[in-house]
Amino acid sequence: MNIQLLKYFIEIVNTRSLSAAARNLFVTQPTLSLALKKMESELGTALFDHSDQPFQLTDTGLYLYEHGQEVVFQFDQLVTDIREMNQKPVKK
Repeated sequence: MNIQLLKYFIEIVNTRSLSAAARNLFVTQPTLSLALKKMESELGTALFDHSDQPFQLTDTGLYLYEHGQEVVFQFDQLVTDIREMNQKPVKK
């Protein structure tokens, strides 16, 4: 799993819709569906309860969502910090 897949997953949960998430992420719905299947395969567990209401999170999916948001926030903050560091003049 990589940070992009995690961002996809979080957007699916936030929108509760593959098509809305795909629009927001500027990808096709089949691309997003395949990404979700890849995540579930890599993790060896379902992230959504596919037998019940669409987009009902499993316990594992809820855990990933809650902790994944912090991971994405920290990653984005790291990238921002590094970019800002590169814009400051180096002291000699």
